[in-house]
Amino acid sequence: MTIQETQANAAVTVTTPSARLFAPETFYYTFVRATKSELHKLTASIAFWLTGGAAVLIAFGIGAMWMALAEMFGEGSVGKFDPSFVTGTWDTYALFLIPLGVLAVSSEYSRNTMRTTVLSVPSRPIAFAAKMTAIFIYCGTLALAIILANFASVMIFVDTTGFVPHSLRALFVCWLVLTTFALGSAGLAYLMRSTALPIVLLIVILEFVSIVALVPNETVREIASTVLPTYVGHTAMQSGSDSIITIMLGIDNDLSWGEALAIWLGYMAALVAGGFARFVKSDV
Repeated sequence: MTIQETQANAAVTVTTPSARLFAPETFYYTFVRATKSELHKLTASIAFWLTGGAAVLIAFGIGAMWMALAEMFGEGSVGKFDPSFVTGTWDTYALFLIPLGVLAVSSEYSRNTMRTTVLSVPSRPIAFAAKMTAIFIYCGTLALAIILANFASVMIFVDTTGFVPHSLRALFVCWLVLTTFALGSAGLAYLMRSTALPIVLLIVILEFVSIVALVPNETVREIASTVLPTYVGHTAMQSGSDSIITIMLGIDNDLSWGEALAIWLGYMAALVAGGFARFVKSDV
């Protein structure tokens, strides 16, 4: 066989379809494929399942505890279902979604797998959108399970005769706030590229900064009720019953539920946008 024949056979071999097992046109990354990959990263983690399971069990227990206390004091053994039985402790449930959102991102930086992610999905916007979509699906499902567990415990332990107005809306807003909080947590993790710092910062903002609203000054409490995330979230979830902000702060909150929800979504959008800007413009 001549040299020319050998080269011709080699060229044929290279262009044969069987030799192109990993052809780009066959295995080209897409948003759907990237999202499936990111979702698999979440669902394959035992820690994520344990955290989610603990959150659902605690939500059921909190609902049962509230109803036991209500019946003990003669309030709630019979009456209409009030969504505040569920939404009143949303900030407690958020404590489970914070680490899930943060770890979904920070664990890749700590394990140095983020480079693999950006190599497999070279488009940073697609990679970021896939990660956020996976977090939305996973944490949205968990938030729904938490609300349903709390709602089930209320319906089991209390004989209700109906629902107060706008109960469904309040429960939906509660789900939306919890789910977007997970997205905001992930955005902050992209921004800080750390695990402990974003978690601590979000918990401080959510739980401890709200103590400012307890100062004996009505003007300060009014400002706090329209700015601090905890109270903005409570206001967004208000229904036809008395606002929990009025009970907690002793003031009338001038925000409507729609305005409060818009403020909350603005906070979360800012965190996500900051994370996106850092991820797109910085090396991994």
